[in-house]
Amino acid sequence: MDSLTPVHTGIPASVMERSRVGIDASTQNPQVYHYTVCRLPSGTDVTETDLILDELTGKKYAIAAVSTLSSFVHVPDLRLDLNRVN
Repeated sequence: MDSLTPVHTGIPASVMERSRVGIDASTQNPQVYHYTVCRLPSGTDVTETDLILDELTGKKYAIAAVSTLSSFVHVPDLRLDLNRVN
């Protein structure tokens, strides 16, 4: 997040806001956890210091983690864990 200047634009991406129900360890009550993930084409030059801008919605996300999905058939996509910043 050194700069707010876009480095790449127009990269096809899938941004998904999800939720999961889990049990709070201290109270044993159900807890809803919200999280955001993104899939990018393999080989996309992205690091955990970059920001993602959803050009459709205008939402900005900080990248918390970058991982590679598993695939035996083709070069796998990248999976990003995101935190919304606006």
